[in-house]
Amino acid sequence: MNKPIKREWARASDLTDKRFISIKEQLQTIGTDVRKAEKGNIKAVTSRAFDMDSPTCHTRQWEWPWAAIQMFEHLSTIKDHKPRLTTLDVGSSFRPFTIYLQQFSDVLAIDDSSYPFLEDFSTLLPKYGASFLPMNAAETNFADGMFDYTFIISVLEHTSRATMDAILAEAQRVTKHLVICTIDKTNAVAHLLPGGVPPEDVLRTPRGKNPVAGFVFKGGSE
Repeated sequence: MNKPIKREWARASDLTDKRFISIKEQLQTIGTDVRKAEKGNIKAVTSRAFDMDSPTCHTRQWEWPWAAIQMFEHLSTIKDHKPRLTTLDVGSSFRPFTIYLQQFSDVLAIDDSSYPFLEDFSTLLPKYGASFLPMNAAETNFADGMFDYTFIISVLEHTSRATMDAILAEAQRVTKHLVICTIDKTNAVAHLLPGGVPPEDVLRTPRGKNPVAGFVFKGGSE
């Protein structure tokens, strides 16, 4: 597994950046539309999971836009890139970000087979243009460099160190360009964090418990 090529603390001031605001607004629109369409039908769709201003999505206001910006910035450096990307969303469940990615990429979402609501995910995600497979992210059957970008949003901190390393190594293998990750329980991934003490305006999980951070790895074909 390679070391991250970028590490950043999430900062509250980032949320006033026009890029963050634009992406958040798009995600909020997606969330509102899905809640209206699916309310009362699917248990996996809850209002709090699709409301960008809810405590559940508090850190996602930074994590999802930040992750998208990393992809867009890298994409701008590639001359004559293909018009439609392929992206892998690891541990995505069913969230606005996966649907957002589908607007400009062919998205495959994967989640552990023990996760609740898998049957709902396999029905819902194709309905909104993405694909879903129950799969262990540490042991996939994908070809080398199959995906242009891989996203791992608030997943790694919920695994053991050995599993985390295996997921990251596998993600780098199957990704052509960048593996883009965020975490919101930094004590579990201290070895991946930006150096030094978090800044005063670092964005934290609800009730101020854990600072949030993001980091980027090169894919195997970079």
